[in-house]
Amino acid sequence: MASPVPFLAVGLLGSLVMFAGDMLLYYTPGAYDMGGTLRPYAQIMRDLPEGRVRLGGLLGPVAAFLYVMGFAGLPMLATGEFPWLMWAVAALPAFAS
Repeated sequence: MASPVPFLAVGLLGSLVMFAGDMLLYYTPGAYDMGGTLRPYAQIMRDLPEGRVRLGGLLGPVAAFLYVMGFAGLPMLATGEFPWLMWAVAALPAFAS
């Protein structure tokens, strides 16, 4: 039986790439007031360099593929040598907000 660790590592890499893409798309060093609307996001996106937007948008699908590959390791955990890790991974969404 194949080890789930490489799949989980690829999934972790995918989550980091997804975070990097989101930061490229949405991060701004200045403070802004949302005011209950999405207009500040539109202003931030309007002021970003085109290359940054393209790179951030390109990273999304790549990261999603890696992220999904990471989920392939979860069924292996259920029957593999790390059954305790499956329960730990399953419990993690309980801490998400």
